[in-house]
Amino acid sequence: MNELWNAIATKLYETKQSRKYYEEQEKELLESLKQISDNLPTKNGKFELKMIKRMGIIQYSKIPELRKINLEQYRTEPIISWTLSEIPTLPKGE
Repeated sequence: MNELWNAIATKLYETKQSRKYYEEQEKELLESLKQISDNLPTKNGKFELKMIKRMGIIQYSKIPELRKINLEQYRTEPIISWTLSEIPTLPKGE
């Protein structure tokens, strides 16, 4: 199991690192397009660049009237997530 687990964990870690690289590249390319488009919705060829604006989140903790109310009954099921991180190795001799 250890070899298989490590192989899968290594592949997952490498995939996460690649995703970070491509997400950064995506942000940079989007900024370039926005700049070229003067921050305006633009159609060109087979592409359309448009802005989608969502309303901000409500910060319930800042509503004084809600501090007296138990909001737990309105909470949905817990959200479970997993993460994989690389364990730093100590230099030899330490």
